[in-house]
Amino acid sequence: MASTYVNDLRLNEMATGDGSGTWGTTTNLNLELIAEKFGTGSEALSDASTATITMADGASDAFRSLALTLTGSLSQACTVTLAPNTLSNVWMIKNSAGDAVTLTQGTGANVVIPNGFTKVVYSDGAGAGAAVTDTFDDLSIGPNLIIGNGAAEDTKILFDGNAQDFYIGLDDSADDLIIGLGSTVGTTPIISVDENKDVAIPDGGLTITTSDNTTQLSLISTDADSSEGPVLELYRNSASPADSDVGGQIEFQAENDADEKIAYAKIRIKTADVSDGAETGTLAIQTITAGSNRNRFNIQAAETVINEDSRDLDFRVEGNGKTHLLFVDAGNDHVNIGASTDRGGLLNIETSDNSVNLALVSTDADANVGPVLELYRNSSSPADNDELARIYFYGENDNDEKIEYALIRATIVDASDASEGSSMQFLTYTGGGQKSRIELLEGATVFNEGSSDIDFRVESDANTNAFFVDGGQNAIGIQTATEHDGTALVFPLTINTGNHSGNALEIYRTTNSRGYWYASNTGTHYLDVYGSSSPNLRFRVAGSDVAKVTSAGICFGSDTAAANALDDYEEGTWTASGSGTSFSQTMTGRYVKIGAMVQFTVYSGNQTLSSSTGTATITGLPFTPEAYYTPVSFAHYNCFSDTDVNGYIQSGATAIYITNEGAVSVVSYTDGSGKYFMVSGCYTTAS
Repeated sequence: MASTYVNDLRLNEMATGDGSGTWGTTTNLNLELIAEKFGTGSEALSDASTATITMADGASDAFRSLALTLTGSLSQACTVTLAPNTLSNVWMIKNSAGDAVTLTQGTGANVVIPNGFTKVVYSDGAGAGAAVTDTFDDLSIGPNLIIGNGAAEDTKILFDGNAQDFYIGLDDSADDLIIGLGSTVGTTPIISVDENKDVAIPDGGLTITTSDNTTQLSLISTDADSSEGPVLELYRNSASPADSDVGGQIEFQAENDADEKIAYAKIRIKTADVSDGAETGTLAIQTITAGSNRNRFNIQAAETVINEDSRDLDFRVEGNGKTHLLFVDAGNDHVNIGASTDRGGLLNIETSDNSVNLALVSTDADANVGPVLELYRNSSSPADNDELARIYFYGENDNDEKIEYALIRATIVDASDASEGSSMQFLTYTGGGQKSRIELLEGATVFNEGSSDIDFRVESDANTNAFFVDGGQNAIGIQTATEHDGTALVFPLTINTGNHSGNALEIYRTTNSRGYWYASNTGTHYLDVYGSSSPNLRFRVAGSDVAKVTSAGICFGSDTAAANALDDYEEGTWTASGSGTSFSQTMTGRYVKIGAMVQFTVYSGNQTLSSSTGTATITGLPFTPEAYYTPVSFAHYNCFSDTDVNGYIQSGATAIYITNEGAVSVVSYTDGSGKYFMVSGCYTTAS
C-alpha cells in the first residue's frame, strides 16, 4: 500500500509496510510540517481576478502557516480558492496584495479581506460545498478586553464599512474617547467623552428611537443641595452674536396623513439685545394651526403677548369651578370673566349667583383717595357737549328681552382750558319709558327733569317722608306724603312746643282755624308764627280774599287792616339832575323802598362850578312824595360858601330844594373844580 495525504496539514500517512528504511525521515518531516503550521509565511498573488492556493502534500509550504500574508500588486479584486476543498484549517491572513481578496473553497460562504486588513478565517473542507468563515464573526469575549499597552499612543476599534468607515478610539493626547468617521482617531468626531465625563457631539445630531412609548431621555441629578438641577443647556456658541439671532429651538414633530414630517409645535428663543450688560432675550411658543405656524405665547423684552399674530385663537383659564374663569374670544374681540357668552361689551363679567362681580380694593393707609375707577375719554379733539361715558344697568323683562333699566352718563359742557364744565345724568325706566331722575348741571341740580309724575322722598330716622315731593300733585310735604287738595306745601311738624297745640310752625288744613294755611278759595290764607305761651309774636301773610284784609301784605301782631299790611320792598339806583343858576350836573343816587317809606342818598362827585348865588334844586326822585314837606340833610360838602346848608322835599314834587339859613332856595357856591356834596334823607310816597 502507498502513503496518503488526506489530513488537514497534508502530512504523509504511511501505509502498513510502507517506508521501509525511511520511516524515521518521514516522521521527522511530518513533525517539521506540524511546527510549520504555527509559523508565518507568505503567498504571492498574480494580478488577476482569480487565483488558487494549494497546500503541498508532505512538503514545506508557506500556505500551511497560521500567520499568512498575501502579497502582490493587484490592480483589481481577486477571488482566491483555498485548495484542496477537503482542507479544514485556520489562518490569520493579512491582505497586502494591493486590492481586496475574497477567500473561497467551494459553493459555501466566502470571506472578503480588504487590502491592508487582517482576518482570522477557517475553512470547513466540506468538498464541493465547502465554506470559508470569518472566525471572529459573532465573537464573544470574556469580561476584560484591553486595547493598547499603556504607551502614549492612540488606540481604536475600526469598523470597515462598504461606503463609510467608523471607529471607536482613544485620543490619547486629549484624553478623549471618540466615536468618529474614518479610520484615523481624531478625524471627524461624532461623540466625544472627556476625563470629566462630559459628553459632546461636536458636529452632528442625536436621534433616540424607540418602538414604544417608553422614556427616551432622562436627566437625573442626585445632588441634595438647593441649587438647580438637573439642567438642560441649549448653548449657541456663536463667534459673532447679533441681535435677533435665534438662540435655540425645540421642535415637536409628527407625521401628517400624507406621510410627511411636520413640526407641529416649537419653543424658541431670540437674542433681542446682545450688548454686554444689557442682554435681553425673548421666548416664543408656536404651534401649527390650519397648516400655518402661529405665535401662541411670546415673552418679549417689554411685554408678554398671547396670540401675537392676531388670529381667531381663543385664550381660556379655568378655575376650580368655572371652565371660563378668564376667557378671551379672539374671533369676536371680547374678554369674559366667568363665562364664554358675549354680552355685548369689550369686557363681560358674569356670575351665576349674587356674588360680587367686580371688587376694587386699596390697602394703602394714607389719606389719599383709593381705590379709584377711572372712565377716561382720551379724545384728540374734545368739544362742548361731547358725551364722556355711560354706565348701563341691563335686565330681562317677562318677554325675555334685554332692557336698559337704568343709565348713568356724563357729558362735557365746556371743554375750554381753565373753564371746564360738565354734567351728569341718572336715568331709570318708569312705566315702560326712560326718565331722567337726577341731573347735575353746571348751574343747578335738577330732580325729575322733564316734569314726570315721579315723587321725591327723603327718609329720616323716624319718618319715611321727612321730605316729600309729590310729582303728580305738584306739592311738597315735610313729614307727610298726604296731599291736601292742591296745597303746595304741607308741614305737619312740630318745631317748638307751646300753647298752640304743640306746633310752633304749622302749614296744614283744618276748618277755618287761625294758624293754618288753606289752599281752597274759601277760608283764611295766612301763615302764623307764635311765641312760646301766647300769640305775642305773629308773622302773617294775608291773601286778597281775607275778609278783614283788602290787600295783600305782611301784618304784625293781631292787626289785619289793609292799611297796616307791608306789601312792598324795592331797592335800586336813580339819576339825579342839578338845576338852578350855574348849578347843572348829573348825579347818581341810591334808594331803598320799604312799604311807603323811601330812603335815599346822593353823592355829587367832583363838580366844576362857577361862583354864583341863586336857587338850586336836585330833581328826579324815584317816587312822588306825599302831600307834605320833608327835610333832608347835607352831611358833607365843599361846593357851598354858606356854612349852614340844608334842604327839603316839597309836597307832590320829585325834587330836593337846597337852602341856607334864613333864605329859601338861595345858596352861594364857590368857584373852581373838585367840588362835591352828599345829601341823604327819607320820605313817604303818595301811594
